[in-house]
Amino acid sequence: MGKDGEGDKKRETMAVMSLMKDQQNPIQQFQVKFKEIETGFKSWLSKQKLPVEAAVVTAMGGVQGAFIGGLMGTLSPEMPQAGIDPQAMASLKQTQV
Repeated sequence: MGKDGEGDKKRETMAVMSLMKDQQNPIQQFQVKFKEIETGFKSWLSKQKLPVEAAVVTAMGGVQGAFIGGLMGTLSPEMPQAGIDPQAMASLKQTQV
């Protein structure tokens, strides 16, 4: 990046800061702050070597998958499946203990 890239980043930061001061809506303030953090993270990540970038992206994907899985697990009711034999279910429960 040259001086133009640095100038653009400073202008963007100043614009974000002025938006945060002018806005009264906390949701909009949160969105602006989140976008600022995301931009900084992506900028940092682009400067890293390939193995570091791959490790970070993989870890973030794992965290995202765990979050979504946990959310879906709490939202979906635990219903027994209709096609399972009761003896098979009892045997399964014994092996889980």
